[in-house]
Amino acid sequence: MKQYPFKFLRPYNKNEVAFFSGRDEEIARLYEMVFQSPVLLVYGASGTGKTSLIQCGLASKFAAHDWMDLPVRRGKDINQSLQKVLTDAGGQKNTSVTEPDWLSNFREKHTPASIEEADSGVTGAIKNIYLNCFKPLYLIFDQFEELYILGSKEEQTKFIRTVQQILLVEQPVKMIFSIREEFLGYLDEFERAVPQLTRKKLRVEPMNDAKVKQVIESATCAETSLVTIKPGEEAKVAKAIFEKLKITERAKTIQLPYLHVFLDRFYMAATGDESRETEVVFDLEKLNSQGKIGDILQKFLEEQVARISEKMLPDYSDFTQEMIWSIMSPFATLEGTKEPISKSNLYGRFPNCKPASIEIVIKEFDNSRIIRYDEDTDMYELMHDSLAKRIAEKRSKKEKDLLEAKSILKFKAARSNGMGEALSESDLFFIEPLLKDLKLSDTEIRLFTESKDAVQQQRKSEELRLRKYNNRLRMMLLASVVSCFVACFLGYEAYQAEKQARAVAKKNASLYQKAKISQENTKKLIASVYFYRDKIGLSKVEKNGKLLYGFINKDLKLVIPYKYTEAETFDDTGFAKVKRNGKQYLVDVEGNEYLASTSVDSLTDNTEALFLSDQDFKTFPEQIFDHANLKVLILSDCNLYELPPDIKKLTNLKLLDLAQNYFSKIPSAVLKLNNLVSLNISGNDLTEIPKDIDQLQKLRELQLYWNDKLKKLPPDLSNIKSLRWLDVSGTGVKETDTGIKTLLAANPKCKIIWKGNQAY
Repeated sequence: MKQYPFKFLRPYNKNEVAFFSGRDEEIARLYEMVFQSPVLLVYGASGTGKTSLIQCGLASKFAAHDWMDLPVRRGKDINQSLQKVLTDAGGQKNTSVTEPDWLSNFREKHTPASIEEADSGVTGAIKNIYLNCFKPLYLIFDQFEELYILGSKEEQTKFIRTVQQILLVEQPVKMIFSIREEFLGYLDEFERAVPQLTRKKLRVEPMNDAKVKQVIESATCAETSLVTIKPGEEAKVAKAIFEKLKITERAKTIQLPYLHVFLDRFYMAATGDESRETEVVFDLEKLNSQGKIGDILQKFLEEQVARISEKMLPDYSDFTQEMIWSIMSPFATLEGTKEPISKSNLYGRFPNCKPASIEIVIKEFDNSRIIRYDEDTDMYELMHDSLAKRIAEKRSKKEKDLLEAKSILKFKAARSNGMGEALSESDLFFIEPLLKDLKLSDTEIRLFTESKDAVQQQRKSEELRLRKYNNRLRMMLLASVVSCFVACFLGYEAYQAEKQARAVAKKNASLYQKAKISQENTKKLIASVYFYRDKIGLSKVEKNGKLLYGFINKDLKLVIPYKYTEAETFDDTGFAKVKRNGKQYLVDVEGNEYLASTSVDSLTDNTEALFLSDQDFKTFPEQIFDHANLKVLILSDCNLYELPPDIKKLTNLKLLDLAQNYFSKIPSAVLKLNNLVSLNISGNDLTEIPKDIDQLQKLRELQLYWNDKLKKLPPDLSNIKSLRWLDVSGTGVKETDTGIKTLLAANPKCKIIWKGNQAY
C-alpha cells in the first residue's frame, strides 16, 4: 500500500526510514559515537531535524533485538516523566521473572552499594526492563532545553542526580540528549556533575542543496510513495524547490520545517485531497505556478488563524483573528520555544471565554496540525519550535510585558527559596499594573506581597529619618537668637534639608523611569542566552533615558562597557557590529575596536575594517588595496571565485573572511599575508589545503567548515604553533586523518571542531 511521504512538522520514526534521507554522514557518526560513550549530546538550531535523526536515522542502524528506545519529554516534570516512561515499559518488578542463581550470586558480590540503594527507583526500573527484554536501552531526552526553560532548580538538581545513578547501573543503557544549540550554555552545572555529557557530541547542520535533493528524491522515488516526479525533471524540480525556500538569494542552506511544509502545501495545491491518499506527479510547470514562497510558516499560521476566525465569528462575535492569536500565544514561551499547556490552564488564561468556545479553537488547531495532544501528560503543545518563534513575533506589547512580568516573578521566586531574594522596587513598579491580568502561584503572590511590604517599610524608615532630621533643624533655628552668624548657618542647613527633601520628591517622581532601567538589568539576567563561543553575549541598559549596549560573560560580569548606541551579537566573523559617537566599529571579544566602512566609496585613511558581505562584484574593487592600514576585510557571500594577487599589499591585515563564496583553493596571495591571525574560508568548494599554509605563522583561527569536498589536511598545518581554533565540521576530514593527528601531537592547545565535535 502506498503512503504519503511528507511529514509536515512531525518527526520521522524507524518505520519510515524509506522516506528519510539527507543525513547519511550524521547517522554514521552518531552510530559510531553510541559505542564510545554512555552519554551522547545532539545539538543544532531549531528545525535541523535532530529528533528524526535519532528516532529514525540512528534507530534504523540497529536490529530489533539490539534497540529499545524510550523517548522522554519533560512534560510537567522530567523526573516524573522519566519514571512513567520506565514504568510503562515494564519497569515494575515482575515476580514471574527470576535471575539464575549464578547471576544473583555474582551481583551480590560485585554490585556497588550506591546502586543497591537506588534499586527501588529509576535504576531498579531499568534492571526490571532489561530482565524482561534483554535489549540495550536507549533513553532519548528530546527537546532537553525544556528542563531549563520551564523547570525549577530543584527539578534540574534531582534529574542530574538520577543521571549519575543511571551511569552506575550494570545493564546496557545509553542516554541521548537532544537540545537547541542556543541553550548549550545552560548545561554548565550538568557538565560539571556528569563530565561525559559533552565528550561525545554531534552538531546537526542546516540542509544544503545537495541534501535537499536527497530528501526529495528519497520521498518521491520510493515504490511505496504516493508522490513521484515527472521523469527527467527530478534534478530541476529539487533545485527549484531549494531556490524557492532560500531566505536570501545567496543562502546555501534552508530550514527543514520550511521544506516539509512547502511539500505538503504543494501536494494539497496539486490534489486538494485533505485525506492525502491521492497519487500525484510533481513537475516544473506545477512548481513554477507556486511563485516565491517567503516565510512559509508565517503564511501558514496567518491563513489558519484567518480561517478559524471566519468559521467562528457567526457564533462567537469576540473571536476575531486577534483573539485567535491570543489563544495561540500561551503555547510559546517568552523566548519563542514550545510550552506545553493543559486545557484547564488554558481556560484559566481566558476567564471571560466559555470553555466550549476555547475547546472549538483547540480542535481547529489540532486539525490544522498546529498543535498536538500528548496523552501521557494530558497536555497540548505546538508541533514544532519553528511555529513558537512565529507566534512570539506576533505578540502585542502587553502580551510581552505580561510574559516578562511572569518570568521575573518565576525567576525571583526560585532564587528567593532559601536565599531571601526579594523583588526590587523597580520590579514592583513594573509588575503591579499587570497584576490583574496575571495568574500567580501562592509562592509568587507571597513573594510580591512580602517584597512590597519590605519596600514600604524601607520608605517609612526613610521618611522617619528625614522627619527627625527636619525636627532637629527646627530646634536649631529656634536657638538662632544666639547670634546672627549661627542663624545664617542654621538657615543654610535648613536650605540643604529642603534641597534634600526636593531630591527625594524628584526621586519618587522619576521612579517609574528608574524601574524601567532596573527592569532591563533583570531582563539581562534572565534572558541572555546566546554567548559567542560560550564566552561573550550582548547586553543593554538604559542610562539617562538612552539605551546603551555592552557585552557580558557567562557569569553576567561586564567585559565590554555599556558605551554603544547600537550593537549586534557576535557572529561567525568573530566580531560584533557596534556604533559609538555616530561612527560604526567592529569590536572583537577582547574589546578591541576597528573603525569600519560598509562600502568601498566610504573608505578613508582611518578605516581599519571593511565589511562587504553579500555583494555581487562584476569586477573586484581593487582600490581596496590602496588602504594598506586595513586590519579586517570581510568578503563573505560575494560570489567570488578568486582574488587579485595584489591582496598581498594589505600587509597589516589580521582577519580575512571569504566565507560563502566559490573558491576551489586558498588563493596563493593570501599566504603572503604574514600578519593574518584569522582566516575564514568556510562554505566554499575547497578540495585541498596547500602545503605552504604554514607561511601564516601568526594564524590563530582557521575556519574550513561546510567544504564537503575537502577530505584531508596537510601535516604542514602542525608547523603553525600559534593555531588555537580549527573548524572542519561539515567536511570529509576524519579523526584518523594524518593532518589532524600530526596537528594534535604538535599543538595540543589547538581546539578542533570536526563533525560537530570538539577535540582538545
